Amino acid sequence: MEANHILEATVTPASLLDGLHSRDAATAQRAREQLVEMGDSALPYLIGLLSDSSPRARWEAAKALAQLCPPEAAPALVQSLTDDDGGVRWIAAETLARCGPPAIDALFHELLRHSESVWLREGAHHVLTEKQHNGTLPSQARPVLVALEGIEPTVSAMNAAARALDDLHLHRYAG
Repeated sequence: MEANHILEATVTPASLLDGLHSRDAATAQRAREQLVEMGDSALPYLIGLLSDSSPRARWEAAKALAQLCPPEAAPALVQSLTDDDGGVRWIAAETLARCGPPAIDALFHELLRHSESVWLREGAHHVLTEKQHNGTLPSQARPVLVALEGIEPTVSAMNAAARALDDLHLHRYAG
């Protein structure tokens, strides 16, 4: 019993990262669950893994962040909306849909910079549609959703995002 206690005491977020890369789904899941239990101390590691070369690690990190939904992860999750792996994009969008103003802020700022990205626009549409369904889409953000559904979303979504950021007074969060 004492040996297990000593082993548990030496588990750190860094020591669990290899587990997220595992081909064994159960091993990866256990590592993810332990990282989620660690909470804030695991956030820098999880956020960093969103840009890892391993799709499995990116997916596991996004899945862990979905459970934690920390505001500081919003910019990295928005970047994950353009991930090569569709599963990572989906988890990132689902997570952002459940997060508060920092998610909208990061998403709209990214639309200002990269509205030409089809994956970003699709991810933004997913996030905003989910927020609308769960009743957390601010009315000032609705025009961005409409623009994303319009004929020329590359330009109209960028303009709508700029107006929404002003209307929501979110420019103060820009990073």
